[in-house]
Amino acid sequence: MMADSLFTLENAVDAVSGRFVGASCGASVTGVSIDTRTLAGGDLFVALPGEKTDGHAYLKAAFEAGAAGALADVDKWELLPLEIREAGPFILVKDPLAALQELARWYLDRYSSVLKIAVTGSNGKTTTKELLASILRNHRPTYASSGNYNSEIGLPLSVFGLRHEHLFGVFEFGTNRQGEIPLLASILKPNIALVTNIGTAHIGMFGSREAIADEKGGIFSSFDSLSRGLIREDEPFASRLLAGKRGTFGSFGPGSTPGVEKVEYRGLEGSIIHFKGQQIKLRLPGEHNVMNACAAISVAQLCGAEDNSIIRGIEEVSPSFGRSEFISGDISLYQDCYNSNPESLRAGLDTIKSSGWTRGRRVGVFGSMKELGSLEKELHEEAGRVCAASGFDAWFFLGPEARYAYSAYKAAGGNSAFWSAEDVKLKADLLEYVRPGDLVYLKGSRALGLERIAEALQEGSVRRQVC
Repeated sequence: MMADSLFTLENAVDAVSGRFVGASCGASVTGVSIDTRTLAGGDLFVALPGEKTDGHAYLKAAFEAGAAGALADVDKWELLPLEIREAGPFILVKDPLAALQELARWYLDRYSSVLKIAVTGSNGKTTTKELLASILRNHRPTYASSGNYNSEIGLPLSVFGLRHEHLFGVFEFGTNRQGEIPLLASILKPNIALVTNIGTAHIGMFGSREAIADEKGGIFSSFDSLSRGLIREDEPFASRLLAGKRGTFGSFGPGSTPGVEKVEYRGLEGSIIHFKGQQIKLRLPGEHNVMNACAAISVAQLCGAEDNSIIRGIEEVSPSFGRSEFISGDISLYQDCYNSNPESLRAGLDTIKSSGWTRGRRVGVFGSMKELGSLEKELHEEAGRVCAASGFDAWFFLGPEARYAYSAYKAAGGNSAFWSAEDVKLKADLLEYVRPGDLVYLKGSRALGLERIAEALQEGSVRRQVC
């Protein structure tokens, strides 16, 4: 079945002020892609340069896969072999990434009736986006960007999923460089935007939490007088986030989200949010996820969502891989290893503490935190002291940078501790240490691949049961 046409090559040429090369520019475009491995017939292929490769090396593969055309760098195109230059229609520009972003702006302008919502923050932005999208889908037709398509490349790619039947669009903004959030805001021009919190994620790129707040506040930079913004009720950087911004602003949290009466925290099982005389069963554990749910509820009410849509939407969301994910078993796991910083470490430990775990010992696996720059040593040492104060029976530290945390943990009088630069040795030590009834908390940056340790623990648990 042929996908619906989004626009024509001629539309794209006009949108990006490009130069067309080919027989006809009337062909329909049904999608936009930067990866020939996932490109579908009818897609416009955007040839982007990368750290390890260049999309211009895959132009032939794109046309062989059925690309309707290719957006390419004019200077690089002129150096291509004739057979590739004649392989299909081209739109030539000086900067393919800037052209992709401009094409996204043009596309969004055609959907002016869609209420566009943007979410950013140091922690919790993906979870908040998913909670909000679930509520709004129960309310009216809604589109949400998938995964973490939240960068200067990912956001413009994600907007091409919008269709005329959608009334709401929910998008995530991420950043690893100064000026990226304002750029994303200039593309999406959100009607509603929120900042989940300001922490130390990516602090190596910015140097301070103040600089992170200035960057995250850029989500409000394209606001007009009708725009609505939200920040958490206890945000210490509120004044920096809102300085000089247009629009109307409010807060979210258990004390300020309309309709939230009280919260019952139930440890690793999640929480009960008392909302307008009813109960919402939040399956995501921890106070931090209650805050994420309050953010979603606050935005949903601005969108006119009914109470039943809010309740159903929150209750339908379960933990996703590596994000506050509790797995009960012979050896139970609490996986919170999609990203890592001292704030999210404390949040995870608070969740486990509130669970009152008594089935066995509590064992932590702490992996190196990434993108900390000059604060790498300081923040790892802080994390080590946090681990030492956790009351856990043992901690296993993984990765070169985690040695700072290990040393600080020992200096603070922590219990049994193990450190390894590589996961093979650590897995062997951990498997030898754990026993049935234990709870293992996995915390570290995604780059550490702590899911391999989780798999080893689950396999070891199965072998013990079989034996």
